[in-house]
Amino acid sequence: MGWFRRKKITEDLKTVTEVAGDQLAPGAGTLILVLGAALAAGAGAYYVSQTRKKKKAVSRTALPKSDKKT
Repeated sequence: MGWFRRKKITEDLKTVTEVAGDQLAPGAGTLILVLGAALAAGAGAYYVSQTRKKKKAVSRTALPKSDKKT
């Protein structure tokens, strides 16, 4: 997922939460926006951690096995 696509998703999420918030109650839109941003940040952090975990696993399997230490 590229940077531009994440930015577009974030902008779309912001627009949707603002519209929904205006329909629910004034001020609730801000709460929904904050919760949506927290959810998006959490999902992004999870994605990054999983990507790093996979890279570590691949790098460990790619390393040649060394001789036993005596």
